[in-house]
Amino acid sequence: RPLPHIRNGTRGFEATGNPVYARDLLIFPEHKEQCEIVFGMLLGETIILDNLDAANNYRRQLVQFSHCPTLLTRNGNRIRSNGKFGGLQNKAPTISQLKGMVFGAPLPSEFSTVSGEIDLLQQYRDAVNRSQTVSEQLMQQIKNTESPNMKQKKKEFDQQEKSLQEIEMKLGMYSAIDFV
Repeated sequence: RPLPHIRNGTRGFEATGNPVYARDLLIFPEHKEQCEIVFGMLLGETIILDNLDAANNYRRQLVQFSHCPTLLTRNGNRIRSNGKFGGLQNKAPTISQLKGMVFGAPLPSEFSTVSGEIDLLQQYRDAVNRSQTVSEQLMQQIKNTESPNMKQKKKEFDQQEKSLQEIEMKLGMYSAIDFV
């Protein structure tokens, strides 16, 4: 059955937000006919749209020439068929809030294994990225120590250290460096 904004194969208006019947998004691996009947009764003519602006625009244009069914957005907002909107009761709860109350096909047995592997791969990727960053920093430090400026400073340091040792020898003192 075509969406309500399409009559006799022509569009009454150009709908934005990718409208689609909610029941058309369901996939039934078994008992397809029975499931289509049950979910058809539950969902009725409910239409899913991308966002709230598109849903409001769709309803505004549709009610000019036809009844508007309940509209849902992909992020959980609801506009009832009579146009009422608002409040938390019109917003779908998050999946984490529905923990244990969602029905559907159980997760495949490989899900936890694959999830664990994904976590390990992400940790490995992070470790590799940190290693590359540290290697780049080390190479930059090595490059800096080999610069003409650093070589000159090293030469000056060695000369000053030698001068200090000579002065200490003249004074009869021993440098801590000599014992190392």
